[in-house]
Amino acid sequence: MKSWLLNLLLAIATVALLLMLLELPAALRLLDYRVVFRSGPALATGKPWQNPHNRMDDELLWIHRPGQHITGTASGDMVAWLGIATDRRYPVDVSYDSNGFRNPRDLDSATVALVGDSFLEWSNVAQQDLLGSVLERRLGVPVANLSQAGYGPHQERIVLSRYALPLRPRVVVWEFFEGNDLADLNRYEEWSGNWTRIQSDLGGFSERSFLNNAYRMARMVASTRRTTDAPTARRRSCTITAGAARDSTVYFAYPGIPLRERERTALAKTQELVADGQAEARQHGAQLVLMFIPTKFRVYRDRCSYPPEGEAKLWVVNDMPERLATWAARQNLPFLDLTAALTAAAGGPLLYFPDDGHWTPRGHQVAADTLATFLHATGLD
Repeated sequence: MKSWLLNLLLAIATVALLLMLLELPAALRLLDYRVVFRSGPALATGKPWQNPHNRMDDELLWIHRPGQHITGTASGDMVAWLGIATDRRYPVDVSYDSNGFRNPRDLDSATVALVGDSFLEWSNVAQQDLLGSVLERRLGVPVANLSQAGYGPHQERIVLSRYALPLRPRVVVWEFFEGNDLADLNRYEEWSGNWTRIQSDLGGFSERSFLNNAYRMARMVASTRRTTDAPTARRRSCTITAGAARDSTVYFAYPGIPLRERERTALAKTQELVADGQAEARQHGAQLVLMFIPTKFRVYRDRCSYPPEGEAKLWVVNDMPERLATWAARQNLPFLDLTAALTAAAGGPLLYFPDDGHWTPRGHQVAADTLATFLHATGLD
């Protein structure tokens, strides 16, 4: 009996020692087991502030790690969130320049600079298919893609000063996505004043821990793949009724709702930031252009058949683009609303991934062509 108990205690001590040795690198910040267990591609479409591949920044909060190269596959960003039944995977092959942006080479100057969020740099889209790459081929001039997933107007204003204007561009295109840019602005204001504490929580030992990440991986492996959509996915879905994408089921990340007081306040703050950026751009001899990107729902809402329990059939589109257009006209700021061009092209191949909130390569192509035509018509090409 004593021998059995001794062996048991020895085994427990051995396991405890092994776990301590495994956890030591995480405790010393030498190793992050989120990278080991969940790998780069799995994190490529996750929340950027939770992505250990990103580097923390006191001003921007986070930015892609310079010179990084990530390959693999990833599911659409709505699959786990909404509970979509699919085994669809998208190839991921992303590289970042010496500043952490998706450019195929380092640039010391650029004729056009693009400032925005994930829409212009999403990992599901190959480098040559991104709007910036297509625009560069159309215009025949260097185009710098200075976009970062998760950024809102505050961070984009910082990027304009820190990265865009030093490239001496003639034109800076500031992208505004109606789906989450206002929420991103509010999050930045809430986080920036407490970033040290929040950063510690987001990248603390419990997040880096071997045991925690091993448990997450075990749960993922043990989970049964969905064969039917979750109720939330069904409620946010529709089936395309005509055109090249007929019978395709697509899912909506962002609901169509009227602007509330919180959104109107955030929109006014966005306008202040853009106006401030416009003034600084002029001082550097650059013209700022504001480009509005609509949600998938705004583009496809009239081409859909909704399930009986579908919420989207009750949604409405708000007047955000009209508000921005009116304000931009008073500001003497060139404004491009991509809604009309994308809606006109919606009868062709899908412009947005079915299970992801971002553009397909076709969406990037349409947007780039529209932007190139706009720059030519306004004499900015």
